[in-house]
Amino acid sequence: NTCDQRRDKAEIADAHPHVELDLVTSETDDRWTPEARESARSVSDRAHAFLLWLRARREKEVAVATHSAWLFTLLNTAVVCDPPELAEWFLTGELRSLVLQYSDDDGEICN
Repeated sequence: NTCDQRRDKAEIADAHPHVELDLVTSETDDRWTPEARESARSVSDRAHAFLLWLRARREKEVAVATHSAWLFTLLNTAVVCDPPELAEWFLTGELRSLVLQYSDDDGEICN
């Protein structure tokens, strides 16, 4: 689906000069293909990888702007939401604030 393809890095940089894009490694969207949509498992794996990356960051407050489908997958496959309503579908332009806690396999908090 064409709406899933991100714009080229240079176009994003021109439109948002205040945003640091150093971690965007490719000029074009190398994950997008016109032949097939990304599988739900692949989206879930990316969501999990994002959380691990986020956990390693020094920032304590981060804004995430993305598609509602990606947020829905993140909050329903890689995060346990309390209350569960946090994992419901996002409306266009909707803002939600979340506090993330990371735990090990035994449920011990390990932020």
